[in-house]
Amino acid sequence: MIDNEFTKEINIIDENLKKHFSYLNQSKLEDILSRLSKLTEEIWELNSDVLNIYYKRRETKDSNIELEFADVMICLALLAKSVDVDLEKALINKFNIIKQRWWI
Repeated sequence: MIDNEFTKEINIIDENLKKHFSYLNQSKLEDILSRLSKLTEEIWELNSDVLNIYYKRRETKDSNIELEFADVMICLALLAKSVDVDLEKALINKFNIIKQRWWI
């Protein structure tokens, strides 16, 4: 479901972020909260692009909705890694739950 290349890239980004921000000496909790905050920021940017394009029917000059979706996915994967969630396992479990719903 989540291929090895995606996982490899997430691990590289994670290590690079830890190296780059090592001077902050963040605790695990601070790391988690930082990543949650970043995910929230990226969701807000995606939200803004979606509303501009589909509600207001105009693209902003800075809009690149594909990259906003990618930012959300990357930040979500990094947050999941920080809280020790196996995202692939969680997705498979959730898909199985969804399949059991009568309206699907």
